[in-house]
Amino acid sequence: MTNSKYYLYSLIIIFVFFLGSIIWAAFFQLASGISFSGFTKNSSDIVEIRNLVDGEVENIFVSPGDKVTKGQILVEIKNNKLRDHIDKLINTKSILLTQKELLIDQNQILQKRLSIIEETNKNLLKLLKKGVITKIEKDNSDLKLLAAENVLNEGKQALTDIELKIIEIETETKVARIQMKDYDVRSPMQGTVLSSIDTAPGARVFHEQQLFEIVPSGEKLIIEANLPADFRDRVNEGDEIFIMFPSVDINRSSRYPALVTFISADKSSNNSKNTDKAFFKLRASFSNKDIGFNIQSGIPVMLITNNASRTLLDFIIEPVLANFNRGLRG
Repeated sequence: MTNSKYYLYSLIIIFVFFLGSIIWAAFFQLASGISFSGFTKNSSDIVEIRNLVDGEVENIFVSPGDKVTKGQILVEIKNNKLRDHIDKLINTKSILLTQKELLIDQNQILQKRLSIIEETNKNLLKLLKKGVITKIEKDNSDLKLLAAENVLNEGKQALTDIELKIIEIETETKVARIQMKDYDVRSPMQGTVLSSIDTAPGARVFHEQQLFEIVPSGEKLIIEANLPADFRDRVNEGDEIFIMFPSVDINRSSRYPALVTFISADKSSNNSKNTDKAFFKLRASFSNKDIGFNIQSGIPVMLITNNASRTLLDFIIEPVLANFNRGLRG
């Protein structure tokens, strides 16, 4: 009987201990920090510089890492079509100038011939009045004078047409030369060259080909990361988190404050069939003043959140439920 009583007491003690443990595990709050990785980037997008024409590279003046100013020439593009066009315009102008000189000489000769005919016609008019010649002879002289005037007028009109063509060609040449200057690819803003065309002078480049990527200077850095889908309910916009820079920070244990500013509404996945690796896009802002070293775009970041409290019972049950859910999906 005594043994039975001890056995009963033991069961009661074990039951009370087990029940107390469950109650304690259900109410004891534990900090549940989660961590995931991301990287720094400019708040504005990287600017792509593309080629406007087909041509050949003459000179490349910058390389990745170089600082550039707005309007600085990055590369000179030799536009063969435009240069050929300019050469043709110059040759055409040269031909027209030669024709112009010939017409000027020709018109001068015609003008002298007309003057002679005019003088002859005046003398014939005097002779006609004196009755020395007939009216027919005077009329023939008038016809010669009229023909000479028409030839001279045609020569003057041809000279005017050539002069107008020369003006048109000069204007077109000026426009072409301005366009040629436009094919010096320039930086649209102040920044840093992130990547540049991997080629040498003389290489051919094509219309819309990417030549450079430039990171604008003075832009605020933000953090972009992939928040695992399993952690979505534990991080919200407006939450304060901590960030670490293990690759550049000498004191790798240092944590700096940041603020979650954006979480995508829909989740994504690098592999649509792999739902276990689904994630939400997350962005966070931080202040450079809180960090004692230089931060650039593209630096890896570790994001840590400690904003949710969970009980010990949550830690025990959650893996069981997760495995159960996977089994149902399988």
